[in-house]
Amino acid sequence: MGQEYGWPFDSGSGGSIREAQWSEMMDLVYNTGVFRGQGNDLQVYADSTGMQVKVKDGKAWMKGHFYKHATPDQTLAITGSHATLDRIDRVVIKLDWTLNIIGYIVLTGTPAGSPEAPALTQTSAIWEISLAQILVDASVGTIAAGKVTDERNYADGENWIAPSLSNSWVNYGGSYSTAGYYKDPLGIVHIRGMVKDGTADTAVFTLPAGYRPEHLLVPRAVGIPNALGGNPGVEISTAGVVKPFSSSGINSSLNLENIHFRTYA
Repeated sequence: MGQEYGWPFDSGSGGSIREAQWSEMMDLVYNTGVFRGQGNDLQVYADSTGMQVKVKDGKAWMKGHFYKHATPDQTLAITGSHATLDRIDRVVIKLDWTLNIIGYIVLTGTPAGSPEAPALTQTSAIWEISLAQILVDASVGTIAAGKVTDERNYADGENWIAPSLSNSWVNYGGSYSTAGYYKDPLGIVHIRGMVKDGTADTAVFTLPAGYRPEHLLVPRAVGIPNALGGNPGVEISTAGVVKPFSSSGINSSLNLENIHFRTYA
């Protein structure tokens, strides 16, 4: 006969759970990763102030454990550069079950002609997730902003996925977000972006299987300033085709922001 367990309770077998049981339970609540919209989402950046990078405030979920970094920004030292070879370092959050701590560390890579980022440790004793890669060029004394590559994964779902735009549609640019989509742990698909200049009344992109609505979907159109040429609204088919809703011939702009729906597969 199989064993049955249940916790937490005030008394009985589930009344004295410890870290291992709590972590096992809470690991099912969120993916391990950074929480969106909490402070500055643990963003790693460099600002040419020496051999260092900085991490902004935010919160993360680490295998059922909670991590919080309050302001101010945390400064992390980067090991000096090699005289002739480049190197890739990694800024990670490290969960140590032996020491019972969570915090930032920098994994220092190996200088090479074609450098690779150091591997993450993910074992029953240590679990690391990457926030960013840092390219340390040969013979430099500072880390510039463009040397940081974001590697954050998010606790509330996937990272934004950039679709392949079709029929001459392109991202609008400027301060508008680029077209993207992701699915959260509850199966809700989220779409964002502003696009323009495609062939009128044609598909902007197609969502893959697993990201499509069960029925033809016509989300509520979100208004766009008249200067951008109006908004014909958006239609999403059960085949995942995202296109303008009306046959208006408008292609100067199409707003994809704030579209959310539950997927059926």
